[in-house]
Amino acid sequence: MNEKQSRRQFCTKAAATSAAAFFAMNSNAQADETMSGYSVPSHLPPKLTISCWQWAWLTAALPDEPYGDLEKVMAGLAERGFNTIRIDAGLNWCFHADGSPRGEVEFCQLFKGYGSRHRVIYGRGGGRFNVLDRLMALMRLAKQYDIYVILSSWEYMHSTAQ
Repeated sequence: MNEKQSRRQFCTKAAATSAAAFFAMNSNAQADETMSGYSVPSHLPPKLTISCWQWAWLTAALPDEPYGDLEKVMAGLAERGFNTIRIDAGLNWCFHADGSPRGEVEFCQLFKGYGSRHRVIYGRGGGRFNVLDRLMALMRLAKQYDIYVILSSWEYMHSTAQ
């Protein structure tokens, strides 16, 4: 998927892809078991072991920060037995309000002198990259390492409207 997509196109595909993972999150589910009117699709594992990255995969993404090398992080995740990550998709950082791709975004510390200590939005700042490209790279690595991705958005809860 090398062509640039609009926000609507991306969200439509992402929602459809993530819906199956959502229904597999019940820890009592088995691949062939019917629960409350739905069953876990056969292409998903009976249980998802989820690592919740929230925004960190974007805000701590410089080369020497925890998420600087996405392939190394994905390989480590698989080695530790995780088969799913839950991330904030960063849609406001991927797209403008009109739905067009945003391009590069600069990441700064949330509060000067405190960005490295905030539990979720940490990082020293100074990174600049295209979030949509990084998201697509993460999706390719997830496929390579057989890791499911649950896309979430905490942006609307924790940021001001632009």
